[in-house]
Amino acid sequence: MFWNKQSGNVLLLALLVMAGIMTAGLGIGTIILNEIKQARNIDFSTVAYFAAESGVEQAIYKLRKEDAVINCPVGVCGANGFCSGGEGESCITAAGDLSNDASWERTIVDREPQIYGKIEKDNSMQIDLFDPENAVAAGVESVKIEWVPDCVAPAVSTIEVGYVNWDPIAGWSEATEKKFKYTALESPVINNGFSGTKSYRLRIKALYCDINNVIITVWGADNAVPPQVKIPARIVLNSAGEYGVARQAIKVTMPRKSPMSGLYDYVLFSECSLVKGDDAVCP
Repeated sequence: MFWNKQSGNVLLLALLVMAGIMTAGLGIGTIILNEIKQARNIDFSTVAYFAAESGVEQAIYKLRKEDAVINCPVGVCGANGFCSGGEGESCITAAGDLSNDASWERTIVDREPQIYGKIEKDNSMQIDLFDPENAVAAGVESVKIEWVPDCVAPAVSTIEVGYVNWDPIAGWSEATEKKFKYTALESPVINNGFSGTKSYRLRIKALYCDINNVIITVWGADNAVPPQVKIPARIVLNSAGEYGVARQAIKVTMPRKSPMSGLYDYVLFSECSLVKGDDAVCP
């Protein structure tokens, strides 16, 4: 009688089965670990985003409520948010830490070579043409405005360009106000009615329809002749928040000073008296 000896086959089969199970387990484990890391990174990213937002909100508060300066006239901006020159001026710090171990860093650009935008019908855009830090003129002699109409007929698209200049006694005096109207057929338009020794507030209003791709540049000579002057009207604030391995950034563009209300561009008609603090008296 002959016997077929195969005692090693069972061991080989067991090794193959174990290898397959280990491979499948490692694959599943890798997937689970990646999911855990991704969930953790999402949590970190959320915290980092709100840290960046905190940097933005803190800067806006200091600019609007404390009238903070971008560049300290004397000394540097200390960690306490005040200039080290002894004047006690509020300033914008470059970095900050939060109680949850998150942090933020930010940079501020307070002058732009040009301003882009869109103005909806009957709305306006205000641009300050003076140095808000020192309240001095920005050296503007001419303003160039380009835009694309959102009307069927370009001749219908009209902008109203108005500006007032600073009077040392009267402040922003309505007596100095000037207004001009231009149609899209004239775009780009150049207004030479400015003096480099004066401060201005410029307002561009869209009449009859929206205007798109608005480009405003200002110049140190008439007819948009160089040198080109960087516009100090807005602040570009970049804030980056960091938490763990995540980093998120926010970019905000805002007016350096709160814009004047366009309320007085309209006339209110009423049969009753409109006196603040008194009861209305009607005929």
